[in-house]
Amino acid sequence: MGKLLTADIVLTSAIQVGIAIAGFTGIVVAISKGAKISARERISVSILLLASIATVTLAFLPMIFLNAGVSERSTWMTSSILFLIYFVSIVSYRVTQFRRSGVTMPRPVSLGIGFLGISALLQAANAIFIRDSWPYLILIVSYVIYSFIVFAYLLWSLWTE
Repeated sequence: MGKLLTADIVLTSAIQVGIAIAGFTGIVVAISKGAKISARERISVSILLLASIATVTLAFLPMIFLNAGVSERSTWMTSSILFLIYFVSIVSYRVTQFRRSGVTMPRPVSLGIGFLGISALLQAANAIFIRDSWPYLILIVSYVIYSFIVFAYLLWSLWTE
C-alpha cells in the first residue's frame, strides 16, 4: 500500500489552515473590539498569530529546501533542527511574557505546549537518527492542533465574559 498523503499535500494543507487561523483570529479581534480584552487574551491573540506564521513558515521550509536540490534526509534533518531552535525560543519567550504580565498561563496553552514538547522530542530523534518526512509531518499537524486549541480557548474566554 502506498502513502495515503504525500508530504507536499500535508504541508500545503497546513499552510492553508495557518492562513485561515490568522484570518479568523483577526475577525474575532475585530468583533470583540468593543469588549475589554484581558492581558491573558491579548497574549492568546499573539500566540495565535505567531503560531499561524510559524505553521506557514515551517510548512514552506521543507518544500523550499527540496526545490533547492537539498537531499530529502538533509531537508528533514534541517527542518527538524530549525523547529527545535524555534520551539525553545518561543516557549522561553511565552513563559517570560506570562510571568511579566502577572497572569498565569491558561491551561489549554500549557497543555498545548506540552503536546508540542512531545513533537519536539520526535524532532530531536528525526534530526539525529530518523531523517524522514513523517516525524516532521506529525509536528506540522501537532502545530495545527495546538493553534485550534488556543483559538477555541480564546473564543471561549471572550464569550464567557
